[in-house]
Amino acid sequence: MEADVRSSRVQLARTESVDIIVCVHNALTDVKACFQSILACTLPPFRIIIVDDGSGLETRDYLRAFARAHSCVLHRNEAALGYTFAANQGMILASANWICLLNSDTIVSRHWLDELWNVGVSDHDIGIVGPLSNTASWQSAPAISDGGDWPPNDLPSGLDVASVGPLLQQHIAWPKHQLPFINGFCMLVRAQMLRDIGLFDEDHFAAGYGEENDLCIRAIQGGWRLVVCARSYVFHSQSKSYSHERRIELAARADSQLASKYDRDAIILPRVAECMSHLGMASVRASFRSMLERRSICESAGREFEGKRILFILPAGGEGGGAKVVLAEAKAMQRLGADAFILNFEAFRGTFEAMNSDIGVPCIYPNNPNDVPRMLDDPTTRYDAVVCTLFESVFWLPSDLGATKVMYYVQDYEPLFFPDGSPSQRRALLSYSHRADCILLSKSGWNADVLKTVTDRPVNVIGPSVDLDRFQARGKSHGPVGLAAMLRPTTPRRAAARTLRCLRQISERFGAKIELHLFGCDRSELNQISQGAGDFVSSTKFYGVVGSDAVASILSRCHIFVDLSDYQAMGLTALEAMASGCAVVVPARGGAVEFALDDVNALVVETSNEPACVEAIARLIESPDLRLRLATRAIQDAHKYPPELAARKILSLV
Repeated sequence: MEADVRSSRVQLARTESVDIIVCVHNALTDVKACFQSILACTLPPFRIIIVDDGSGLETRDYLRAFARAHSCVLHRNEAALGYTFAANQGMILASANWICLLNSDTIVSRHWLDELWNVGVSDHDIGIVGPLSNTASWQSAPAISDGGDWPPNDLPSGLDVASVGPLLQQHIAWPKHQLPFINGFCMLVRAQMLRDIGLFDEDHFAAGYGEENDLCIRAIQGGWRLVVCARSYVFHSQSKSYSHERRIELAARADSQLASKYDRDAIILPRVAECMSHLGMASVRASFRSMLERRSICESAGREFEGKRILFILPAGGEGGGAKVVLAEAKAMQRLGADAFILNFEAFRGTFEAMNSDIGVPCIYPNNPNDVPRMLDDPTTRYDAVVCTLFESVFWLPSDLGATKVMYYVQDYEPLFFPDGSPSQRRALLSYSHRADCILLSKSGWNADVLKTVTDRPVNVIGPSVDLDRFQARGKSHGPVGLAAMLRPTTPRRAAARTLRCLRQISERFGAKIELHLFGCDRSELNQISQGAGDFVSSTKFYGVVGSDAVASILSRCHIFVDLSDYQAMGLTALEAMASGCAVVVPARGGAVEFALDDVNALVVETSNEPACVEAIARLIESPDLRLRLATRAIQDAHKYPPELAARKILSLV
């Protein structure tokens, strides 16, 4: 399996120099801003190579002074030759293993070059790496279309270009996305690739438009890969070197020249279609938009929640969805200015920390529930709210908590876990009304409605949330259709046996056209529910009980996720799969339908009808267009549920 989310964030320290080539033709204001940003946001070693392509005297004199002051290489053409010639001159002057072609109308963000280089050196066959930008065709974020044109994607007030890079480095899980075209405004190019395929084509693209598309096509034909680094950001201000009308004219001419070299239907249009439908880049743009919105949520909170102390009582080994929700929302509370804490038990510590590699929230581990009242009665410790997350934990609290608010985060209807009339079921029912001062919270309207049938307490619907920094999409493979499912035999309502029966029929029907990925239980549990499945089970990719990072990696590489549970109170894994670019099948009963809309961003089925389940899965396998349509919309819709929204709702009740 490819490295998980957490390890993919680890950078190599760049020690080799990069030659940064900047071609200049007037537009001095843009040029100054570009060079100032390079000096402010780029760590050494690097060298700037300036090609002055016939600029006027003021720009010429500035470039001479700048080159002297900063030990740059400066080459001047007394008459303008055009970008293609100027860029080739710069590349001939370069001597580093990596060459960065950077337009003079750009402003770079912090760590931009190191992020590009880290992606470039990650695989020996990567020839070109490009960053995200506000306006760079398919690399634009957060939008690529505005009324049929490329949008300006202006940054929000209060956010400067330099700060965008660190935000992306915090929020982007998968930094590397392969595309067939990389925009020429900023290209990190491997020198060996240029030696193999040559420089820009001066004969066909002398005017300086289309030369990068030609280079990209030749690179792919030469066996090189082209990738976007989604953790690097370079602002593109569209220089005044060309007028808008002249730019349109040159672009049209370049398209014509490109079509004269390559078959439009066989080579150009399929590559354009790949750029348009790339789920990884759709996920990057959704993450970028969500990143800005989440930043706004945190800023709008101001000092409202500063100093608030929230304790979540979370007795969990860590593999459940409820624990993942609590951890994500607790971390979001910290970003909103509050202090969040987790109370678990010493017996669960090892599993809990192993399954959650980046807890990020202070944890307290008493020995058993009898220690909880003593800890909460400690006068040196004060919490504004204690949030129970399991029905038993409601009974562990001292009767009088003073000004501390008591909340019960009901993420599932727990009486359904037990046989009718059993002591455990009666105790679960009692937990909803045991304390007169307890505020009930629910993840879904469905669960809230069920609670209202057994208690007259008001129920606050917090709504779904998903860890958007972890669950994101990558480009999907063109091989077998990846189909993922979570099996949890110890939880009967999750219908593990039904799920296996349906998947076995799918496996027999589609054979090598699909690849099954199963997780959520250990091998012995799988063997117990797969009696008679034989070769079917042995041919699947089985991961066992895995943590969030591994689940994110599995979902990001699969095309389809199947949840055939009897019901889902919320359906966290399906929402994670949607954020990861999967087309999902979810049960009609429960809270999943509050975010999963049938034939819009998911397929919704009556899971008691096994033939209907099989046919829904088959539809997705047989129709790539349906998968793409649902998954594209699913990515957008999943990003409506950042943990900051849920965290703010809970804090507002405190």
